[in-house]
Amino acid sequence: MPASCDRYVPGRQPDCVEALWLADRLDDLLAAVDILVLCLPLNESTRGIIDAPRLAKMKPGGLLVNVARGPLVVTADLAAALAHGQLAGAVMDVTEPEPLPPRVRCGTSRMSLLRRTWEDRVVGESTT
Repeated sequence: MPASCDRYVPGRQPDCVEALWLADRLDDLLAAVDILVLCLPLNESTRGIIDAPRLAKMKPGGLLVNVARGPLVVTADLAAALAHGQLAGAVMDVTEPEPLPPRVRCGTSRMSLLRRTWEDRVVGESTT
């Protein structure tokens, strides 16, 4: 189900989006989607918006993609959700802190970190 959770004005829904949910329904949306893509600004109301309680509301086997700002996601909570198999994986263009400490990167084989420069490669994947 293509869906969007936004503060966008209801009724101004793009044709390619099946449902447009307001931000106050984020918790409901988490349980309904297979892939959650974060592309929102960082401010006081969005800092840490994806934490342990919200990660627990995601579908088992879901995927989190963050292409916005690192502090939107509580890194320790994400690492725990990945380590316990709550999520199938995470694709992170940004993290908090950046770069992630090696103990976090090596703690899970389910997180891919995308670097912003051409010289860097995808890191954080298990080689075993």
